Amino acid sequence: MRNKLLENLIKYPILFYIFYFIYTIRPPFKLMILSADKYESLFHYGLILWGLIIVGYNFLTRREIFLGKNINFVIVWIIASILTVISNISYITMSSIKSIVLTILSILFFLIGYPLLRGKYSDTKIFKYIFYPVLAVKLLINSISIYLYLANISIFVIRNNLLDFLGVRYVGITGNRYTPLLYGLYKDPNFTAMIGVSLIFISIYIYVSNKNTLTYKEKVFIYISVFLEFVMVSFSNSRGALYSIISVFFIILIIIILNRYRLKSLFSKFTMRKIIVVICAMMLISVSYMGIQKIGFSLSQNSQFKRYIYAEQNNRFTRIFPSDLEQERFSKHKDWVLEYDETEGGENGGKIAITKEDSGEEIGNGRLTIWKDTLKLFLKKPIFGIAPEMQKKISLEKYENLDIPSMKEGRSIHNSYLAVLLYYGIVGALVLAVGIIRILILPFMDEVKNGYSPKSILFYGILFSLAVSFFLESIFVNIDFEQIYLMFLLGVVTGCSKFKGGS
Repeated sequence: MRNKLLENLIKYPILFYIFYFIYTIRPPFKLMILSADKYESLFHYGLILWGLIIVGYNFLTRREIFLGKNINFVIVWIIASILTVISNISYITMSSIKSIVLTILSILFFLIGYPLLRGKYSDTKIFKYIFYPVLAVKLLINSISIYLYLANISIFVIRNNLLDFLGVRYVGITGNRYTPLLYGLYKDPNFTAMIGVSLIFISIYIYVSNKNTLTYKEKVFIYISVFLEFVMVSFSNSRGALYSIISVFFIILIIIILNRYRLKSLFSKFTMRKIIVVICAMMLISVSYMGIQKIGFSLSQNSQFKRYIYAEQNNRFTRIFPSDLEQERFSKHKDWVLEYDETEGGENGGKIAITKEDSGEEIGNGRLTIWKDTLKLFLKKPIFGIAPEMQKKISLEKYENLDIPSMKEGRSIHNSYLAVLLYYGIVGALVLAVGIIRILILPFMDEVKNGYSPKSILFYGILFSLAVSFFLESIFVNIDFEQIYLMFLLGVVTGCSKFKGGS
């Protein structure tokens, strides 16, 4: 019994990966229950301790898992991180050091995930055991989130002078109009869309690689999961996610052309048919995305708009009303909470639009300004960077005369690669670029040489993560879902036989 427990929890720790993935897709319970933050932290620290025990035990007993380019990448990244800390030792905060450590641990824990588990489990079992529970939890989250959108419910939560959004949020765009974005049970619609597309790739992989052995109930479960995730992505109205999906399709076309050129059959009917199928699939997804948006928009606008405002008072959340926002402690949030006046929408002037447009003259709703400010600050410490989560502190204390307002406000950078460049400098950016390229070059060459197989879906799932990271600060920062999803899949493509020239 003891040996069995040791095997399931440490040697082949499938439960660890199940719990960690579920942890990263959880709704922000701290916006519903004040004490939840403390218990979430304790649970997270427990997971980290569990992960360290797994790494230590398997390093002593299965050292072959820690050989190869994946671990070399981890080691070099650790060195780059240490150099960043030393370079900023005079003013770096504990929060920044914590972020660096969590990033290292997320890379280590999840790059070795697949090599650890394949000693006992087949690919089918690994993905089913880990992601069926994740999809089941997301099924519940998605159902509630979609209900909030269709019921036209906006929820505002004020805590510690911060304002968070849940449900549907109406965002101002050009022409004094508003467009609805689905936040649902998450705080960011881009985060919602990112998780949704990632899980769609996983679901499709499970279905395609096991379609002859899946039970009827499993197929129905996957159908429903994919559909609801796609609805969530559509309602989230994330242009970054849509652009990233389209970019993956273009990469698929490039790989098909290279593969058929290599086989000297570039202009064959079979090649043309494959290209047409890919183009049609891309168009179908784009049309479906816009169609679901319009249907959801129409249904939600038939429901009366409802605004719920909650504020932290006396160690609990209490519902307040728009008139309460006149109080000094809430007044800073008044314009945000009351940004959309429902009396101006719908039939009273057509103020609501489903098409997401920029709210000002600048493309990207201010992202270009943020990226310019990021580069300005980066040039002040280009070699080893300023360390994560330090842009506000260093801008205000060390470069107060530098015109970088978005950095002084501590704004999110909205680009993982610029974030790495700013936080870890040229050294960290080179480690990232070389490490990712070294890991992906073999799968890419295999796609060009051998063409499509079910494992190709995982490769394209990785490419989506890398593409969407141009619009989101989602990888190489802390231990969020997209970070561990990317690291886990990188471990899969370097460990499975398909990408080593096998079948």
